[in-house]
Amino acid sequence: MFTASACYGNKPQGVMIAAASDPLWANGAICGKVFNVTCTGPTNPVPHPCTGRSVVVKIVDHCPGCGGTLDLSKEAFATIANPVAGIIKIDYPQAKVIATSYCTYDRIFSYHFKQSTEFQNEASAHKRDSLIHIHSRIKV
Repeated sequence: MFTASACYGNKPQGVMIAAASDPLWANGAICGKVFNVTCTGPTNPVPHPCTGRSVVVKIVDHCPGCGGTLDLSKEAFATIANPVAGIIKIDYPQAKVIATSYCTYDRIFSYHFKQSTEFQNEASAHKRDSLIHIHSRIKV
């Protein structure tokens, strides 16, 4: 079920999203920024909550009651930790987003669109690629 957000209203922004607490909110200046979130340990008796993975999330909402941290969507949380843990310690450096795209075609009128988005921070770099093929043929 989709719920409107403080940053984007009724425009869905995917599932790898988060809400920012008051200390991070800055009157909405954090909207749209992306963070590379990693679980660093438990805050309660749930043993070994971390999956060892990281997730890149986009800030789409405000969470006034979240202390000084981020409130992750259930999909983002489940990527980095056992959902039973509830609350975990996290590291969340802001990621730089570098987006590029280009279009090429060959003689059979096959168009190839490539979009590459890189998420970079001081500790690591992640790259996600998607390739879309559109084919068209002309009958003579």
